[in-house]
Amino acid sequence: MKTKILIPIITILALTIFSSCSKENTKPDTQSPVKIDTVSFSRNIRPILIQNCSDPNCHSGMDVYENLLAQPKPLVVPKDTTSVFSLYQAVYTKKMPQGQKKLADSSIKQIEAWIMQGALNN
Repeated sequence: MKTKILIPIITILALTIFSSCSKENTKPDTQSPVKIDTVSFSRNIRPILIQNCSDPNCHSGMDVYENLLAQPKPLVVPKDTTSVFSLYQAVYTKKMPQGQKKLADSSIKQIEAWIMQGALNN
């Protein structure tokens, strides 16, 4: 008697669990980060820095790339999430860019992608 009752209950529970999993997979994923193709320093990042950082003592000037990775304390460490966090912290606390409006979200995402792609001088 118990077996006749347990089998339908287990079947219903299993179907409910599996059907809810398949429904979750068909929903659009709104949490996924925006996918950005390979970011080029010369094509994407350098223009952002030149346009938004006019202070020659900052990240612009002739050696923009070298200034970002200069030792002993580089502003950017390739593929380092700490560099990305520092970027967000500086932008959202309005420390960067100095005396300018906040960077566009698309610019921030490009810089983030560039850092995580290895911060190449390409």
